[in-house]
Amino acid sequence: MRFAGKITRVESRTTRSPRAGVSRERIVGSMILVVGVSRNVRGGRMLDLIKRGSVAGLTAGVAVAVGVLVYDLFNMAPLATPAALARNLMGAPVITSTDVGVLAWLSLVAQRSYSLAAYTLTHLSIFALVGIFAAWMFRTGRVPANALTGALFGLAVGTGVFYAGWGLLAPSFVEIPAWQLIAAMNAIAGVVLVAQLTDDPVPTDGPSAA
Repeated sequence: MRFAGKITRVESRTTRSPRAGVSRERIVGSMILVVGVSRNVRGGRMLDLIKRGSVAGLTAGVAVAVGVLVYDLFNMAPLATPAALARNLMGAPVITSTDVGVLAWLSLVAQRSYSLAAYTLTHLSIFALVGIFAAWMFRTGRVPANALTGALFGLAVGTGVFYAGWGLLAPSFVEIPAWQLIAAMNAIAGVVLVAQLTDDPVPTDGPSAA
């Protein structure tokens, strides 16, 4: 009987070991699940940042386009500024009164329209990238998001990107707006950008974030 009792004890001990193994597997599985969820959350925040930043940048780009249009209308020269920038960027010919023939004139109009569309797409794409950078910069909470910081951001980053971009894409340009207009439009763009980001805030990563 003692021998049999010993056997039953051994069997009971051996039957406990699979349970311990299952519990360890559950713990490891839970840890893997937590890591995966945290990575998905970080990835979701990054996608949200890109989406909100690009929307804010596009809004700022449209605001600049409207401001330039108002400036050109005030000077009785609608679309003169974007047309000049498009000619520098795309090399589109200038339509003059010496051009003869309806087909030649229509061809020039089509080329000018294409260059304006290409420049507008480039303009909005660059502002979308600037908006993503602004969303990443302001999400930490260390830089206050207000009209002043937005205007300074537009003056520094927007103006810098404009001149650097033209230096790389069109180094031989001869037509360029006055620097006062460029600075004013970029300051307005920065204010609109920050207003859009604060209206649709990006989750912060700063110390105040829970």
